[in-house]
Amino acid sequence: MKSLLLIVFLMFSFIVKADKINFAYDENGNRVSRIFTIGNPNKVKGKTADAVDTYFEELNKRGIKISHNAYGRIQIEIMDFESTDVACASIYSIGGLEVFSGGISDYITDIDISAKTSGVYILTIVLNGEQTVWKIIKE
Repeated sequence: MKSLLLIVFLMFSFIVKADKINFAYDENGNRVSRIFTIGNPNKVKGKTADAVDTYFEELNKRGIKISHNAYGRIQIEIMDFESTDVACASIYSIGGLEVFSGGISDYITDIDISAKTSGVYILTIVLNGEQTVWKIIKE
């Protein structure tokens, strides 16, 4: 009976954590997409709307930290950013309309999509020719 309760508890804990970020893989096991959800601040339960979720990625041998809160403020931080780096970030709606596009000239870049409607957006970060793509679900 104890082992059954332990299994149920472990399964529940994985289910609870699964809503933060989702990954998709191709048939060779390579990660091909990353998805995170920006919640509605009026529907956030158990934490304040200013609470921040953070994800890490490696791009062009540099650490990338992507943070967001429930209001739709996204922060991109590039570790060991150098003045010679060429970086930019873009966000597109699922319909292909450009929501944000800008060069990254400092190690931290803030993007605010709080005024945008709920929906699916695509975040693209390019650093020295290498690219990472994230799918954003804004509730």
